[in-house]
Amino acid sequence: MAAYRRPVAAYSRLLAALVALAVVAACSKDFAPEEPVGEYVMSIGAPDTSSIGAPDTSSIGAPDTSSIGAPDASSIGAPDTKSILSEDARGRFGHWEAGDRLGTAVGAGGAHSYSNIQPGTPSTFRIYKYGGISAGETVYAYYPYDSGTKSMTEAHLKIPPVQHQAGGSFDFDAMPMAAEGYVVPEGVLASGNFAYLGEMNLMNLGAMIQFQVFSTDSRYASEVISSVTFNAAIPISGAFTKDITAISATDESTLAITGLSSTSVQTSLSEAPSLGTSREYAADVYMVVAPGRYGGSITVVTDKASYTYQLSDRTFRRSGMISFGLDLATCRQRQTGTASGATWLDCLEVPAVALGTGSGSGYNDSRDDIYWYWDAADPMQRIATHTFSISEERRRNYTVLFDGEKHCPLWTAHAMHAEAWADTGVDRSNSWDYDPAFPAEWQQTGLDNAQAVGYSRGHFVASNYRKTTDGQNAQTFYLTNQAPQWQNSFNSGVWSTLEGKVKAAAPTGSDTLYVVTGVLFEGEEMRLPSKGISVAVPSHFYKCLMMCSFDSSGSITGAIGSAYIFTNEAHPGANYADESFATTIDAIEARAGFDFFPRVPAEMQNAAEAVSTALF
Repeated sequence: MAAYRRPVAAYSRLLAALVALAVVAACSKDFAPEEPVGEYVMSIGAPDTSSIGAPDTSSIGAPDTSSIGAPDASSIGAPDTKSILSEDARGRFGHWEAGDRLGTAVGAGGAHSYSNIQPGTPSTFRIYKYGGISAGETVYAYYPYDSGTKSMTEAHLKIPPVQHQAGGSFDFDAMPMAAEGYVVPEGVLASGNFAYLGEMNLMNLGAMIQFQVFSTDSRYASEVISSVTFNAAIPISGAFTKDITAISATDESTLAITGLSSTSVQTSLSEAPSLGTSREYAADVYMVVAPGRYGGSITVVTDKASYTYQLSDRTFRRSGMISFGLDLATCRQRQTGTASGATWLDCLEVPAVALGTGSGSGYNDSRDDIYWYWDAADPMQRIATHTFSISEERRRNYTVLFDGEKHCPLWTAHAMHAEAWADTGVDRSNSWDYDPAFPAEWQQTGLDNAQAVGYSRGHFVASNYRKTTDGQNAQTFYLTNQAPQWQNSFNSGVWSTLEGKVKAAAPTGSDTLYVVTGVLFEGEEMRLPSKGISVAVPSHFYKCLMMCSFDSSGSITGAIGSAYIFTNEAHPGANYADESFATTIDAIEARAGFDFFPRVPAEMQNAAEAVSTALF
């Protein structure tokens, strides 16, 4: 849903619409069930503004600390208002848009359905029920509609870990809302009479942040914001369920959110607003987070650099907003060398992927990760590149294509060089966590009863490949860098041995070893549970390798290819180089459906992929 169309300075209270209900009778002329169909038209009325208060306008590292002031609520009362964002003259409304859908049901055990919003003055939506809605029955609603919800006692809602904003317009679909059940008064039935029923409150379950980004240093004023990321000390986003039938406007405990899984939220911007030279003219970036008290780090990524700020514990109120001023000139850390994302895709080994239209970037401070992502043409796939800093420069760590339907990476791609990706002896992280470049609901944390079923979390980019910095190693423990892999005599056997050989083969000088690690899903697909997610188990794991040589000008002078593929099962007593495992890159490409190493000159690429040469 598109929301308000102009920048908003502060958000005093996201109070969703009061809904006035009206009842009419309606029967289809072409279809006559044994009982009449009750059509209930509900109009969305003006909100109550009596409790709207002044926002928290904290400034982080910003010299401009002038008070922004209490919101002016004098003009609030638009009949089609869904949510209010208000602060003095810059106050704006969020409005219902055509295509918005509420999840609705009549009665706790009633059939779950959706109702389309019809914008207007007032806006309306309709509920149908065979036989009409009887006196004493309860109408339930939440927003936005989720097709996975089967019962109002367990509605599926979420605070997206990745949110979107175009210019100054924020998409309110990121804000989960729920209504207290409306009990139909006695005597109101689907009898053909129009009757006023009352009001239904649609209450916001999340909190909101407004980042006001500006620069008092003119050197940074021309930079364009691509994303703002908040990495918190506790989970602040992800999917959750809610018993809508238990919602009470007078009991805050019924509005609480639990079970969130991600500690990060990113707002990705397209048509980014211009930076101002003071907070008064700042670029406004909005974000929905979980209510609670917590702190963390905030990172602004522009086309030139990333800017990091530390945030002490603050209280984020449900249905409330807090504003932070972010002056790029006074940030805690400015990291340069963040070239555009396309540069990081311009790598010899990264397979060609058909891309969609969505893209974004962010920064995970806890893993020193500036990342870029691109949606694939397949809406359930996304490609992302993770980077780390070394010697005040940003270096690519690896690229991954992840499949959200299979909950598994399809491949990872990275380079090996003993000097550029040196082993400095950092400890193995072992800290598995969600990858902020991908939707949290796509990611699985590990199979239930993993030891009992025999599978472990098999790394794609091995931890041992990335021991230059702590942050670089921690990035290999993103949940998007693992899939169910048979443990005994495979993960702990031939696969581990092959990983060690690849590590030892990392060259120095003018050679570089490029590595693609991936999986196949052939034959009858096996699915195993992971905390409510049905995870596809790969049938095969493979590694494609290409050692490339370069001259002093950076041109490729030679390429040697090698490849190995294994069924995802025990291989007792086997050697990774056995004839049954060694193959060609061409053979794996034919089965996987990808063109690996597409940036190697065609003549060299074709020759290297057609044969398998032992590299170690």
